[in-house]
Amino acid sequence: MRFTKQSLDALKAKDERYEIAETNGKGLAVRVTPKGTKTFIYRYRHRGRARRMTLGAYPENSLKKVHNELLPNARKLLEAGTDPGDHKIAEKQKEYAANTVGELVTLYIDKYAKREKRTWKEDDRMLKKDVLPYWKHRKAEEIRRLDVTTLLDRIVDRGAPITANRTFEVVSRIFSWAVSKGYLDNSPCFKMEQPAKTSEKRERTLTGEEIKILWNALDDAKMTTPIKLGIKLLLVTGQRRGEVAEAKKSEFDLDSGWWTIPAERTKNGKPHRIPLTALSIDLVQQLIELSGDEDYLIPSPRGEQAIRPGALTKAIDRTRQDIGIEHFTIHDLRRTVATNLGEMAVNRLHIEKILNHSDRSVTAVYDRHTYDKEKKEALDLWDSRLNNFIKDKDDNIVYLGA
Repeated sequence: MRFTKQSLDALKAKDERYEIAETNGKGLAVRVTPKGTKTFIYRYRHRGRARRMTLGAYPENSLKKVHNELLPNARKLLEAGTDPGDHKIAEKQKEYAANTVGELVTLYIDKYAKREKRTWKEDDRMLKKDVLPYWKHRKAEEIRRLDVTTLLDRIVDRGAPITANRTFEVVSRIFSWAVSKGYLDNSPCFKMEQPAKTSEKRERTLTGEEIKILWNALDDAKMTTPIKLGIKLLLVTGQRRGEVAEAKKSEFDLDSGWWTIPAERTKNGKPHRIPLTALSIDLVQQLIELSGDEDYLIPSPRGEQAIRPGALTKAIDRTRQDIGIEHFTIHDLRRTVATNLGEMAVNRLHIEKILNHSDRSVTAVYDRHTYDKEKKEALDLWDSRLNNFIKDKDDNIVYLGA
C-alpha cells in the first residue's frame, strides 16, 4: 500500500507503540505511540546493519514533503555510501555548535538543569546576571579561555570572589554538558582553576553575645518586618534559607506543632518534618498574620509568589555594619544551630536529621524511624538556650546525656 492522508489520519493509538510500513520497498514507515503521536521513519540497511532514522512528525511534515523531499534525500545519501542517520546527527551537532551562548544556556536549563538540579533557578539567576549580559549573542564555539578569565575577573574585581567561583562552576558545567552531548567539541574551561582562592573552610558560628546583639538589632534594622522574622526563623529552626523563604503557610500545623517541607522543596528530595518550638510558633504566627490572603509565609511585594532566597542574604548584607558584630553569612546561622546542639550533647545523628542532611549509607536505606521525638527534644533544648542568650540569662539547661 502507498500512504495517503486519509490512511494516515485513520491510524489509531494502541496500548503499545507500533509501526506500519509502505509496501513499495522504499523503507518508509509510520510509528504511532500510545498517545497518538505519528512519526515518519526511514528503515534501511547500511554496511549490512539494519538502521532507522526519524524523518519528522506527522502532520507537521506533510506526506507530500516526505515523499518528494525527506525520503529521497535520505536515499541519495545511502546510495552515496553515507549513513543518513549518522549524517542527520552530525548536521544537528553542527547546528548546535553554531548556537549562541544564550541559546546554549536555554538548552542547558531546559534539557538538563530543570530535570537534574533542584537548584536550577540559582543557576539561571547567576547566568542571567553575570554571563548573558556579556556573552548572550556570541557563538558558543568561539568562547576561549581568555574570555572565561575576563568574565570571572570582572566578578572578583567587584569584591565577590565566592560568586566568581560559583559562576565558574556553572559555566564549566554548561560547556562540559555541551561537549558530552556532542553540541561542542571542546570546553574552554578544561583544566582551568577557580578564579578566587577561598579554600579555607568556613567555621564561623555566632557566640551567645552575638546572637543577642543580632536578635535585638533586627528589630530596628532597615528591612521589612517579614524579612526580619524570616531571618529569626532561620536561627530558631536551623533550616536552609530557601526552605524558609519559599515556605507556604499550608506547610505549617501550629496546633500539632510541626512544619512539613514537601519533597519537591528539599535538597535531598525527601519530605522533612521540623518540630516547632515556642519561639518558632510565635514567629510563624506573626508571619501568617502579616501575609494576609497570600499562600506564602513571606510573600513577595510583587504578589502571588514567595520572596527569593537571596532577599534574606541581601537584607543582612545591607545592614551588617549597623548590626555591630563580626562578618557572618546567612548560612552561618544554620551552622550556629548545629554547633550549639552539639555543645548540648545532642546525638550527631539527631542533629543531621534536624538539618535534613542526606545519608547515603547502607544503614540509612533500611532506617524508617522518623526521629520526631528526638528532633523535638533537641530543638526544645535549643529554644531554651536561645531564649537565655536573647534575655541574657545564665545557660542552666540540663543537656541530653548530662
